[in-house]
Amino acid sequence: MSNQDIFSFKRAGKYFVSDLKTCWSSYGLNFISICMIAPLAVYLVTILNNLIFLQEWSGPGVILRAIIFGVAIVVLGISQPTRCYGRITEKQFGSFYLSLPASRLEKFLSMIIISVIITPLLGIGSYLLIDSLICLIDKSCGDNLIYTISNIYSVLSEELIPRISEAGDIEVASVMGVVKKLTNPLLYIDDFIGCILPFLLGALCFKKNKVVKTILCIIAASIVLSFATAPFTNEFPFDGEQMISFFSHIDIIDTVSDTVVNLILLVAIYFRIKEIQH
Repeated sequence: MSNQDIFSFKRAGKYFVSDLKTCWSSYGLNFISICMIAPLAVYLVTILNNLIFLQEWSGPGVILRAIIFGVAIVVLGISQPTRCYGRITEKQFGSFYLSLPASRLEKFLSMIIISVIITPLLGIGSYLLIDSLICLIDKSCGDNLIYTISNIYSVLSEELIPRISEAGDIEVASVMGVVKKLTNPLLYIDDFIGCILPFLLGALCFKKNKVVKTILCIIAASIVLSFATAPFTNEFPFDGEQMISFFSHIDIIDTVSDTVVNLILLVAIYFRIKEIQH
């Protein structure tokens, strides 16, 4: 067993710093455009549009900003793995990557930390910071996204409770308990990770058209999965109380299912790195 087959914290740290710098040089401009310029561009375009057509100063509302934020983060998760690690499938860069003084495990961990933790956290944080500054300077934009996300349960409660009370056949407390779970941002962390990992795996597997081919694979897998689960979904409870009972455990069901899928993807990525040869 060579030294590069043994995990070394010191070597892993040095490789991680180098990997982070390389990723920034490849993706830094894209990151700035998606997470910092995009919210400013939406604000300026909306202001100009309202001045020209409505003759009034009015910034983008929270719904438009939330939609653009969601799109930006999805684009970030899809594009970063391809830009940072897609060249590994190229012969010249791939050979250089294999020659780097780090074990496959160290390369794998660095790749996952950068793609799944650092990039999303910095991206989301940067976008929300710019959005907050815009809303602080221009009150016509309304509440910033941080406030909106943290208070989404309260907002939905005001809208849903009267309507549920009018229905009369379902307990308000049961429904709002489900809503509270579904509006918890932490519930969607593993979902977001599950959106990044397939594109990281696709970046390592496909030589060309990586994003398109990954999306096609996801669609194909979804179709196969839908056919495989069809016998079970046919027995899905559609009665109101049964639905509430089912969705009361949605956080556990979602976490377990997402964790299983993410672990499978992580294992596939690790072995793909281990098998790369040029």
